[in-house]
Amino acid sequence: MSIYARCMQLTVGEENYPFPEEGYHGDDIRELARGFLAQAGEFPGQTSQDAWETAMAEYGLSVNIPRMKADLKKYGIVYDQWFLESELHNSGYVEKTVQMLTEKGWTYEKDGALWLNTTQLLKEKFMREGKSQEQVDKLDLKDDVLRRANGFYTYFAADIAYHRNKLEVRGFDLAINIWGADHHGHVARLQAALDGLGLDGSHRLVIVLMQLVNLMQDGKPVRMSKRSGKAIALHDLLDEISVDAARYFFNSRAATTPWTSTWTWPCTRTAKTRCTMCSTPTPASAPWCPGWRRRGGGPRRCGGGRRCAERPGGAGPYQGSVPVSGGAPSGGSGL
Repeated sequence: MSIYARCMQLTVGEENYPFPEEGYHGDDIRELARGFLAQAGEFPGQTSQDAWETAMAEYGLSVNIPRMKADLKKYGIVYDQWFLESELHNSGYVEKTVQMLTEKGWTYEKDGALWLNTTQLLKEKFMREGKSQEQVDKLDLKDDVLRRANGFYTYFAADIAYHRNKLEVRGFDLAINIWGADHHGHVARLQAALDGLGLDGSHRLVIVLMQLVNLMQDGKPVRMSKRSGKAIALHDLLDEISVDAARYFFNSRAATTPWTSTWTWPCTRTAKTRCTMCSTPTPASAPWCPGWRRRGGGPRRCGGGRRCAERPGGAGPYQGSVPVSGGAPSGGSGL
């Protein structure tokens, strides 16, 4: 919808085609619209808006996914497999997963929609984990829609199907997800749904909740929003500071620790603020990283032969705000 609206504005003028308030206002959408029109031919012509939007979605993915892969590779992350949500729907995997929940007695129909009995699943989960019946009864538990009255499956249904794919089809013994803290209410529900499928989601799906980064500029908080077009992408960050410096700052804090930072990164190169960094496990990843547990705390050398920063007392890497001169703002190598 957003790319289509920008394409219409580029074709007939912004004054003749208002941009929807609920659309994405970022400059990246304008860039995608210009790129799409350059290879689309006659627009809009006799083609329906739905057909155009389908083609635009495919074009957007073909442009953005390679960019994401490049950004992550620069940061030191390479995913073995990229999984499109559309694959789950087109293959019928979401429908089959919901059918399995129905066959196991965990769904019911109401107001034309199909619901998951999340309340009962959570009650059983919490009681297995040691909560009393009285404690469980006090919780404000609610059921979740799996299939809307219009026949479309919800994001939650797709989430359940995707994690069933991880645990059942690909055979993961343990799946570890990194989520933003704003999704905390979704953790137990997804684990319970997988429990309902007999996949032991309560133990085989581990969710690490990361606190969000609060950015400050000129002493005032800057509200980030992809929809409003106010966002700082990973490549923007890595254009300002080195990869080592970025990884150090993110990994030196526990996942549960809120972080307020300024966009002007503390990355001045002075002798007094010199600090060595490397890309080895830190306390933020310690609960799930066997490498960290084997090596324990204290100073050590990573694969590159560099000595990791030592906290006073030899208790492991620094946690907290450490002045860093780990690289040139243009993205040069760390110390």
